[in-house]
Amino acid sequence: MQAQKNAYQLSGKVVNEAGEAIPFATVYLTDTQQGTAANMEGIFELSTVSKRHVEVEVQSVGYESLSEEIDLGVSGRKPHVFTLKANEVALDEVVVRAKSNALQVREKAYTVSALDVKSLQNTNRDVGNVLRAVPGVNIREEGGLGSNFQFSINGLSGKQVKFFMNGVPMDSYGTSFSINTIPVNLIDRVEVYKGVVPVWLGSDALGGAVNLITRTEVCDYLDASYSVGSFNTHKVALSGKTVWQDKVVLEASAFYNYSDNNYQVDDLEKHDELGNVMGKMSATRFHDAYQSGMVQVKAGVYQPKFLDKAQVGLVVSGNNNQVQHGLSLERVFGQVHTTDFMVMPTIEVAKQDLFFEGLAFDAYASYIQGQYQVVDTSSREYRWDGSYTLRNNPNIGESDWQKSLFSFDDNTTLALANLKYEQETSEWAYNITYSRFVRTGSDPFDPDIVPFSEPNFLNKLTMGFSFTQHFLDKGLSVTPFAKSFLFSGKTYEEDLYSEAPETIEHNSDFLKPGFGVAIVGAFFNNLKVKASYENTYRLPEGGEIFGNGLNVESNPQLQPEHSHNLNAGWLYQNNTGHHQWIWEANFFSRQAESLIRQAATGAKSQYVNLAKASITGGETEVTYRWHSKLSFTLNLTYQNLINATQYDESGNVNYTYQDRLPNIPYLFGNAHLHYQLKDVWQLDDALGLFLSSRYVHEFYLQWPGHGGKKHTIPTQLIHSAEMNYAFNKGTYNISFGVNNLLDTKAYDNFRVQKPGKSIYLKLRYFLRNNHL
Repeated sequence: MQAQKNAYQLSGKVVNEAGEAIPFATVYLTDTQQGTAANMEGIFELSTVSKRHVEVEVQSVGYESLSEEIDLGVSGRKPHVFTLKANEVALDEVVVRAKSNALQVREKAYTVSALDVKSLQNTNRDVGNVLRAVPGVNIREEGGLGSNFQFSINGLSGKQVKFFMNGVPMDSYGTSFSINTIPVNLIDRVEVYKGVVPVWLGSDALGGAVNLITRTEVCDYLDASYSVGSFNTHKVALSGKTVWQDKVVLEASAFYNYSDNNYQVDDLEKHDELGNVMGKMSATRFHDAYQSGMVQVKAGVYQPKFLDKAQVGLVVSGNNNQVQHGLSLERVFGQVHTTDFMVMPTIEVAKQDLFFEGLAFDAYASYIQGQYQVVDTSSREYRWDGSYTLRNNPNIGESDWQKSLFSFDDNTTLALANLKYEQETSEWAYNITYSRFVRTGSDPFDPDIVPFSEPNFLNKLTMGFSFTQHFLDKGLSVTPFAKSFLFSGKTYEEDLYSEAPETIEHNSDFLKPGFGVAIVGAFFNNLKVKASYENTYRLPEGGEIFGNGLNVESNPQLQPEHSHNLNAGWLYQNNTGHHQWIWEANFFSRQAESLIRQAATGAKSQYVNLAKASITGGETEVTYRWHSKLSFTLNLTYQNLINATQYDESGNVNYTYQDRLPNIPYLFGNAHLHYQLKDVWQLDDALGLFLSSRYVHEFYLQWPGHGGKKHTIPTQLIHSAEMNYAFNKGTYNISFGVNNLLDTKAYDNFRVQKPGKSIYLKLRYFLRNNHL
């Protein structure tokens, strides 16, 4: 569901007079320059056309250009066939003038990066690997596949950044359905909004938002892949769709991931049986296996009598995650693990030209039932060599002073709706999103008060309205907007330190308005200048307030965050023949209050509020493309996160005032090179070569004012390489790659060592039928 655009679709095939496919023909809309290139079979698809009446121009080398006016409201999703006539005179190559969906998104007033990931679907990457290449984005993992991660945009991280799937919040999809487990095969495009978030996403995001766009074409296809790699890692992904009468659609997708994550970690303290330090050692992670799976099924009807789209669906996912250690590597576990299982039925409807042309409506609702369990029932005290001793007290667990078989149910109700009205020179949009989160828990090992034995709940309601006015023949666009944030909840805190343990009830009520504006202006047809500002709030999530029952403690007194977000930058494009340059830069400021951050509390952590924080910085990215063969991208991000809290709650001087926030990188960048050759060994094959590097500058592990300068995470430069080959018009694909090519020591969150060099092989089968 993509409420930011009227979802008309133009799809079809480009052929010659003999009915033969014309590969790589250019198809674009003359008034908007939105367009695409056909594939090797002449098939193309534009899934997010914003106008009902369009003029389409089709071009290809050696053929006469073809222009045709189409009413997409009448033709609907039926594929079109464009027949080009041979032109023996005009044999020069056609210069592509079309703009991809990703480039059009980048030209919007908001500071947004958009990636078309179709070229990466043959690779072994998950969505997290793709997002890591975006300027301003940093993903810090605690280990290998399936490990906990921190995702940040311009310095704001965790739940401050919201994730969406086709415009639907992913807050409660379960831990098995996250960016570091979703295969890239299931995604067509990724949009990353930085700081200021458009109202149609219906979110209380503070630091930005990530919207994953899945395949939207209405055609028959089957996509299956399998990859195997180091550390006994296996990944399977399946997706498919079938269409009856161009109206009834059944689609399904699934993935399964498994890894032992048994990579080596170094510089560990070696202990004897009495706990005495005996020097340093290296060891192999022996209790870190991870497996997850997901199945999603959707059935829908397109263009029925009253609705353009009516669809129901079901998502089932789950995982099993062994836990090797706590927040750091000092405390080793050998039997602790977590499980979760989630079931989510969904329904969504959409209607274009509701009541009159230009008015679009869509709605979505789901009920998520999640079951989670934390298992810590062993009294063993493990060491990194795999040996262990039994604790004297059999009631003590591995990760805590009390054994635990803590189970909890997270049930979430989600409903949202969008209205959008678009005219030639203006448009407005309205969104309303409601969610209710309820947690209940039990633990047969807890002799006192069981967390969440009484249901804890959170209610959130966000509303937003925006109005866009275009000036100077759309050379200048101004979008003012307003939002409201409503939060209420009831949580319980266990007081175990009083003479008689008791439960303390906390009630929360919060209502605040937000507002902002986004502006974009075009100069000399090549330069777009952007600026955006937002006064916004972010409401705490259930996982932040309630914890996870293992290594993240609860904090019922956590308060909402508030921030003034400001962006300013430019987007420059230069197309000369077959050379294309794109230069983008963005400067940002985040002045936050009650900032929610994850702080260490011994072997565990807890989400706490930081009274004031100031974040400033900038990012830049340069991209060069030559033909459709070569592309090179280089980006760099600098972010300065400063503690702006001068006095603590008691009025005492804060000794970390003006300190840079610890455990957060402040300088990092990426370089990516992609080269593709076509018709290498046979007609309609393609060979792709990928090289990528990531640089992270040294940063403090602890507060600099508290001796943190002695504890740092070192500078890192990691290189990866990949080669893939596609033949039989992309039906069969094979890919081979090496991550961390030079086996460089890589560290991340709280200096937990990440995997070294790893290799993998991926096989993919893709078959598509456009009913043409």
